[in-house]
Amino acid sequence: MRPPSLLIGGRLGAMAGLVANGFSQAAASLALVWVVDLVASGGLAGGHGWLIAAASLFLGITLFVLRVMQRRQGAKLALGYVREVRGQLVRHLLALPPSASRTRLGLVMTRLITDLSAIRSWLADGIASFLVAGPSIILIALGGFWLAPSVAPYLLSGILLWLAITILTLPFLQHAIRESRRWRGRLAGHLGEVVLGRTSFAHFGRSGPVMRKVDRESDRMNAWLIRRASWSGVARAASELVTPAMIAILVGYAVAAGPAMPVADLSALLLLSSLIVAYLSDLARAADYRLAYVESRRRIASILAMPVLSDPEMPMPLPRTSAGRRLCIEHRPDGGSLVVLKATPGELVLLCGGTRTSRSAFLASVAGLEEDADLSVFLDGVPLHQVSRRDWRRAVSLLSPAIPLVRGTAMENIVIGAPSGTSQEEIGSIAKSCRVDADGGSENPQLHTRASHAPSPAQASRIRAARAMIRSASVLLIDDDEVCNDQDLLDTIIAYARAAQSIVIVSCQSGETIAADKVWLLDRGSGETDQTLE
Repeated sequence: MRPPSLLIGGRLGAMAGLVANGFSQAAASLALVWVVDLVASGGLAGGHGWLIAAASLFLGITLFVLRVMQRRQGAKLALGYVREVRGQLVRHLLALPPSASRTRLGLVMTRLITDLSAIRSWLADGIASFLVAGPSIILIALGGFWLAPSVAPYLLSGILLWLAITILTLPFLQHAIRESRRWRGRLAGHLGEVVLGRTSFAHFGRSGPVMRKVDRESDRMNAWLIRRASWSGVARAASELVTPAMIAILVGYAVAAGPAMPVADLSALLLLSSLIVAYLSDLARAADYRLAYVESRRRIASILAMPVLSDPEMPMPLPRTSAGRRLCIEHRPDGGSLVVLKATPGELVLLCGGTRTSRSAFLASVAGLEEDADLSVFLDGVPLHQVSRRDWRRAVSLLSPAIPLVRGTAMENIVIGAPSGTSQEEIGSIAKSCRVDADGGSENPQLHTRASHAPSPAQASRIRAARAMIRSASVLLIDDDEVCNDQDLLDTIIAYARAAQSIVIVSCQSGETIAADKVWLLDRGSGETDQTLE
């Protein structure tokens, strides 16, 4: 998946508006130069002073309004695009399978904040400055040839000097931007790990080494940020050399051989150069933002390139039913012979054999959290790999620590699993049956309290159990040792699910106490199905 394109639909119209704004600013600037030239040439002698003053004020107000419109148009273009990229990035992160390569908290936050801010700066200020300053410089230079042909060569020499300095500076600036972003990402990733593991570092006396590592990475990042600021300063300040360079060339030419420039032409040259300097500085800033934008877009694309669990192009509908569904799983362990596993509504299945990891991977694939080319899941004959991931996860629910609790109250965690339209009374009843409101024997309600620390393992398992029960899925997969160790809680879950005609598949370290209807053996390279316990 690639970041969204800039050159589509309304964004093209917004850019066209910025270009029109640039030409309008250039036209107003040239008109102002003409007014100054008229005043310097004695235009006030004809009694048109009030008219010239009114025109000058009108042109100044016009430039002011166009500049404000430039900022507004640029911000509107940037914020719309950044919102689209942010949404695409978050959707991609949500679609990553649990087994995807680890996305560290700090790195993700730099993508969502720092890199998106760089993109916003380029679109709001960089593109706007480029699309406005570029046409303005061209028109001002051409106007200089028309209004005062004698000053045009000096104006052109100043522009060429700025261009040479900027082109020489940009490669060093690009390298500094890339390295500073790399060290910022490394520092952010390290800080994310420190936040998550702060208790361990403090308890085992590792705070000192952690802080020294943070200081070292901060120093490396700061060194590159200073280099970036230096090269950026060179590029942006190069425009300040334009006017002194033009005056130096003019004086050198006058001293060597040429006559002195008339006052009117000199006034036009100074005014044109002052206008050019502002626009050249805008172009240098735009080039800085552009380089940061390219690096940020590359870093965001690295996340968007990670494979996700995507929906089929034309997903099949999965009709809803309250009568239970028939489950069929076709599985080829390690690419071996085909194993067919079947269950009917309300059955309790005990999953045994293999290793703890292989059973967890098998259930994760059945739940649609992982891709497995050797496994196919059917509900009432409908292949789940041809339905949307949303319908798949509505029909098959996994109770496992691999689906962690979110930061919030117990009630907020339980409500995540509730279908739309579920009443608060039903949610409260299920929470009570799972003993979510009791922690360590306390009678104080915990449902609506945002704890300042993580819940205990027992309390977390009860919250996960209530969340899975309220889901009312056609198939409930239990892969949670904390739940299995709490026999009363496990019995409550199984009784509730079977009463709703849900198929329950349990994977526990010791399943001797589970009166299952069937046993599925998941052994490496072989499988046995539908073995009923006597």
